[in-house]
Amino acid sequence: MKERIIRIGLDENSFSVHLELDIKTNVKNCRDWDNLSEIINPKVLTISGFTQWRPYTDHRQGGQMQDSIRSELNRYKKLFIPKPAILKILDIWDKWHLNDLHAGTKAQTAIIEKVKAKQGGRQIDYDWCCGMLRQYNMYEDRGYKYGHGWLCEVLPQEVIKLINELFSIETPLWDCYSHRNKTTV
Repeated sequence: MKERIIRIGLDENSFSVHLELDIKTNVKNCRDWDNLSEIINPKVLTISGFTQWRPYTDHRQGGQMQDSIRSELNRYKKLFIPKPAILKILDIWDKWHLNDLHAGTKAQTAIIEKVKAKQGGRQIDYDWCCGMLRQYNMYEDRGYKYGHGWLCEVLPQEVIKLINELFSIETPLWDCYSHRNKTTV
């Protein structure tokens, strides 16, 4: 488990993000979401975190909060970590978090995302997905019925390498809550 504290701003009202990242080898085999072949002991990425506004306050949010982090980034002119690195971490988080929990095949997911985008990205649920996939004759894809198990997307070695690089960027973690430290990376 890697932990990363990202202090977003440098003023006394700053926003800190504590990220926990883990790449585990799943002891349970699963099927590949692309070709439905069996994957033995897949690597699984988990990222979660909590945020804190201003030092030592109880104003916190936890879990999956990529959108909150993105919205806070634009409030600050100086960051402890370069903005592109933070955005890359968030993109990886969006794409790869719990890569072993796909309800649909790659083809089913592509259809769902396409229709969802046409509808303005509205909130969807399992029943909506099943009904919509039936309209496209894709509720069952090569013998796999949507939502009847979890499928895995293989975590590429390049992503693992990039995560390790991004999580090793040097920052003054020893004073992450003090606005006296004006050092930027």
